[in-house]
Amino acid sequence: MRNVSLEKEMDSLRTMLNNVAEQRDGFRAQMEALSIEALRLKEEGDTARRHSTGLESQRAQMEREYDALRARWSAELEAKSREFEELQAQLVPPRDLEAMRLKLIEETEAPWRERARASEAELERARASAAALKREAEQLKAAHEAASLEHRAQLREVQVKQQGLGGWVGGASPSPRPP
Repeated sequence: MRNVSLEKEMDSLRTMLNNVAEQRDGFRAQMEALSIEALRLKEEGDTARRHSTGLESQRAQMEREYDALRARWSAELEAKSREFEELQAQLVPPRDLEAMRLKLIEETEAPWRERARASEAELERARASAAALKREAEQLKAAHEAASLEHRAQLREVQVKQQGLGGWVGGASPSPRPP
C-alpha cells in the first residue's frame, strides 16, 4: 500500500517536473526572441546614429562651403566697389552720379544677395533635416533602451517565476518543504 502511494507521488512529481521543463523551454524561447529583437533595435539605432553623423558632417561641410562662398562674394563685391570708386574718381561727377552709383550697387549686389539667400535657405533645410534625423536617432535609441529594459524585466519575471516554482529548475534539487 505504501509503495502504491509512493508511486503515485513519484508520478505526480514527474508530471510536475515535465510541466516545469516545458515552462523553462518556453521561457528560453521567449528570451531568445527578445534577445534577437534587442539586437535588431540596436542595429537600427546604430544605423540611424551613423546616418545622423553623416548628415551632421554634410551640414558642417555645407556651412564651410557657404562661408567660403560668402567670403569670396564679399571680396568680389569689395573689389568691384573699389573699381567703381576708381572709375568714379576719374570722371567728372554729373548731378545724378549718386543715383547711378546706388543703382549700380543695387544691380551688382542683387544677384549676390539672391545667391546668399538661396544658400542660407539650403543650409537651413540641411540643418532642419539633420535635426530631424538626430531626433529620430534619439527616438530609436530610446526605443532600444526601452526594449532592453523590458527584456530585462521579462527576464527577471522568468527568474522570479522559476524561483517561485521551488527554485530547483535547472538542475538544483528542491529543498524539503515543511508540512
